[in-house]
Amino acid sequence: MKSNKILIVLALAVLTSFAFVQCKKDESCKMKVTCWYSSDGVALDSIAPEASISFNTEKYQNGTVDSILTKYLSDTCTDMKGVFEYTFNNPAVFIIDATKVDTIKDDLDNVVDIIRYKGTVQLQVKEGELTEKNILLVKVAPFAPDPEP
Repeated sequence: MKSNKILIVLALAVLTSFAFVQCKKDESCKMKVTCWYSSDGVALDSIAPEASISFNTEKYQNGTVDSILTKYLSDTCTDMKGVFEYTFNNPAVFIIDATKVDTIKDDLDNVVDIIRYKGTVQLQVKEGELTEKNILLVKVAPFAPDPEP
């Protein structure tokens, strides 16, 4: 009898503790961007590893996100799979610019050409969600020299 009362009290204590314990909701705002080479601005041709990523928040007022981007996310790059991931504490909207410079070398390891790529995407990170976007990097026309006066 006494052991049954103890079991009942323990069972009630466990059930009561479950009633007051809440699972904490994940409120973080996660983003994942993948950079791709694109021959026409539409097709995903191949992954663009180690592309430079910069954040443009001039169009939007993001408050603390601006200072986070400036302080921690300047001069960032994608990994070897063309992916950049980050988690924010607050929702935000911003524009991500990506650039990539590839050098073409000959058999003697001399640089024979430099190809520049650029892409942009608008991104909105939301509370408790993972936002995924592709950035299409298209070839940028080479700089033309200034005409002689």
